Amino acid sequence: MSEKRECPACDSCTSSVLSAFAQGQPCPYCGLSAEAADELEAARVRGASEALVASTAQALRRAEVAETEALRLRGLIVQARRALDAAGPVAEHAWQEFNPDGVSCHFPGCGKTEVEH
Repeated sequence: MSEKRECPACDSCTSSVLSAFAQGQPCPYCGLSAEAADELEAARVRGASEALVASTAQALRRAEVAETEALRLRGLIVQARRALDAAGPVAEHAWQEFNPDGVSCHFPGCGKTEVEH
């Protein structure tokens, strides 16, 4: 019988979870960090209710997903800024005047929608 560990967030109980947490990696099924899993297990040992541990695990998982998405979006913003810097002042003006609804172009006399560009 192989050794297994249960992830407190997604309740997966596999050797993959054990291996990931032992190496300090997140759960391969839900992404909960090893540190958060250890904290939740310690809370369980101290007598925290299953409902509290489950709700805390869910909150931690959502927070980690949000942090990952925020990092991804920051990277995209940096790429957009670099592209605008390389394109010069016309592109910078277009970025500042961008109409996300695609209703009309902001270049004088153009008449096209943003979608048509």
